[in-house]
Amino acid sequence: KVHCMLKAKEYEGEYWDGDRRYGYGGYKFLPGRWKPVAEALIENYKLSNDSSILDVGCGKGNIHRCLLALYH
Repeated sequence: KVHCMLKAKEYEGEYWDGDRRYGYGGYKFLPGRWKPVAEALIENYKLSNDSSILDVGCGKGNIHRCLLALYH
């Protein structure tokens, strides 16, 4: 439906956490879920506290949140 498509293209709260007809619906952050992936990224790319990361097209940034948590 056009209304749902237009709402989904806003990529805001309704897209991620709203009704599934708009997008993901209930795409929640689960602490620790992405920790093994974040640890592998740190090891593979030798990331440090001084590293910069560009988060492009990564949804709500859950892996980025895990990376930050490992350094703070």
